[in-house]
Amino acid sequence: MKLRDAMALHQAGRIAEANAAYRKLVARTPADALAQHMLGVTFLQLGDPAAAAASITRALRLKPDDPGAHNNLGLALQGTGELAGALEHYRAAIRIDPGFAFAHCNLGSALRVAGEPAAAVAACQQALALDPDYDDARFHLGNALFALGRFDAAADCFRQVLARQPGRPEVLFNLGNALIAQERPAEAAECYRQALAHAPDDPEILVNLGNALAAQHRHDEAAGRFQAAIAADPGRAEAHQNLGNALAALGRYGEAEAALRRSLELRPDNAEAANSLGTVLLAARRRTEAREWFRRAVALDPNHLHARTQCLHLDRQAAVWRPGEEAALLDLVTRATPGPGTVSAFPFLHFVAGGAAQRAIATLQARGIVPAAVSTPAPQPSPPGTPVRVGYFSGDFGDHPVSFLTAELYELHDRTRCVPVLLSYGPDDGSTLRQRIAAAAPFIDLRGLAAPALRERIGAERLDVLVDLAGYTAGSLTALLSPRLAPVQVIWMGYPGTSGADFMDYIVGDAYVIPTGAEAYYSEKVIRLPEIFQPNDRHRAVAEPLRRESYGLPPTATVLCCFCQTAKLNADLFAAWMHVLGEVPGTVLWLVGGEETTANLRGRAVALGVDPDRLVFAPVLPYPEHLARYRVADLALDTFPFGSGTTASDALWAGCPLVALSGEAYASRMAGALLTAAGLRELIADDLATYTRLVTALAADRARLADLRARLARTHASGPLFDTPRFVRHFETALIAAVDRARAGLPPADITVTP
Repeated sequence: MKLRDAMALHQAGRIAEANAAYRKLVARTPADALAQHMLGVTFLQLGDPAAAAASITRALRLKPDDPGAHNNLGLALQGTGELAGALEHYRAAIRIDPGFAFAHCNLGSALRVAGEPAAAVAACQQALALDPDYDDARFHLGNALFALGRFDAAADCFRQVLARQPGRPEVLFNLGNALIAQERPAEAAECYRQALAHAPDDPEILVNLGNALAAQHRHDEAAGRFQAAIAADPGRAEAHQNLGNALAALGRYGEAEAALRRSLELRPDNAEAANSLGTVLLAARRRTEAREWFRRAVALDPNHLHARTQCLHLDRQAAVWRPGEEAALLDLVTRATPGPGTVSAFPFLHFVAGGAAQRAIATLQARGIVPAAVSTPAPQPSPPGTPVRVGYFSGDFGDHPVSFLTAELYELHDRTRCVPVLLSYGPDDGSTLRQRIAAAAPFIDLRGLAAPALRERIGAERLDVLVDLAGYTAGSLTALLSPRLAPVQVIWMGYPGTSGADFMDYIVGDAYVIPTGAEAYYSEKVIRLPEIFQPNDRHRAVAEPLRRESYGLPPTATVLCCFCQTAKLNADLFAAWMHVLGEVPGTVLWLVGGEETTANLRGRAVALGVDPDRLVFAPVLPYPEHLARYRVADLALDTFPFGSGTTASDALWAGCPLVALSGEAYASRMAGALLTAAGLRELIADDLATYTRLVTALAADRARLADLRARLARTHASGPLFDTPRFVRHFETALIAAVDRARAGLPPADITVTP
């Protein structure tokens, strides 16, 4: 066989036969440079770059100035991972033939892989200057621009290639990636779907399509794509991990756990999967196991902000205090890049006191939901003169602190002014309170709806105001409100702080909880109600209290209590409490906490010179029985910097006076606002030393405690704190004022309601 015959086979696409023919030729005439070169090309086409490199190297020894051979040797070396050699030969081809567009293109591709995207852009642009119709050069230019973070320009390159080569799957895939980077997941998903039409079993495309669907909160569809990717490639750890995340978002925690454990079997060093497993176990209330997985994530990636935050928060719940870790976390936050799940702002309320710092952390979480540049036009409000439709959006309609306070609000709305609609996405806990709330107003159960259907269902209500009652608390769906679902969107009650989000218009407060001058701590405009920011349900039942001995309390002791979650405690606050016990004999402290918490707090009491038996721990009880405990306590104690909200309201409703410790931010001013409305401002301290002195003085003065209890009892009959109808009228006035601004085409502005 002659060279022309072998080349004819090659041109006909019969690569294996051509390869065999070239091998026979070079065996007979090893000095034939062209045969050696063509043999190398067929090895490249057959997927054997090492053999290709050997053959083309022999060809170049025979003919060192062949630009095509240098270019193809570059391809072969790039295929074997020898990037430096590949770059050398692409450049040699260009030196020999500066007009060799193919070599410029390949140089650009290799430079991007080598981490030199700017040089890659220049090389690809040179290839296009030589051949403006060179689609591969434009494709590689798009890849280099993507690597530089120039996502718009990259997407334009990919679109230009697709205009000439519709359906090219790798170009569709990369366009999808560019759109994801631009926070345009719906358009990205369409690109991935088109790519799948040409490569239906490609696991990488399936995974990215699942990610694009998950970014739209279409978790059920996303899970199906991840399952398809696993069917195509069972060993793809990423697919198992993302399936676990999607199932967790659907509340299918058992299946999510199994998927994440399989991902970690495949990639034990994956910190993100370990963090996700911790998150799933925490949602399933398996806190001890969750803490271990968060710790494993931190061991794998010490800078994993979410895992470190959760470790710290779970430690705090067990009364394990690590102030050095708090400072380290804050430093990490200042350097964090916004992204989905980068940070959970709620745990930071427990140890970050400053309003500006709290806003910065909330803004970081908000930027993970939607970038600052993205804005969605709000729906049009109802016509002037018509009742305002108010949607209350919550996963906590049931036996939950938010519902303990708001239940009567829904019942008392004046339907000629405000028509309430209850939008529930949480479980039915079967409680009497949930049944009562569901009977108070139209109750829409959103469970099981994917994000698009959920938004559509809420949109069908044609709301004027949407009130998010959860904010950044566990299990909330605040992220679904980023494409605006109502002309006015309000954050209130569940999360005591700013959302940091452009899509929330107002936060509800009063003159104490958000004093004049504090507006800079909030991304929202401030609604100031005239007397109190928080409603109270006057139908909260308080059971008959038991004798003190039945609670494990000494019958004649002065009983100080704090029934806040242990995560709100810290070393300085606990030391102040122990100081009070040391100063006032016969005083005990009544707390809540599990076995680990109890042991840790008693150990700290001993270290501070206090008999651990002076700490009494309360078990979880049904709400009316829990409230009854305040009837046998003498004084309730606030926490700091995350103060007591519903817990303070519980104490005052049950008739127990409270000492508040107020700071700068919303979360530390709630108890002070309640005491102000109760006419008991003398029980508010502005620093820990004053707080400690005040508690000490009260604990030693039974007569004054009795007087405070009598004054508090009178607030039930008069005063604004428990005047729920009065609160509802004020709240309605505020909502109507906010909607009237929207009706007039005006932007949100601070609103102050007069009594």
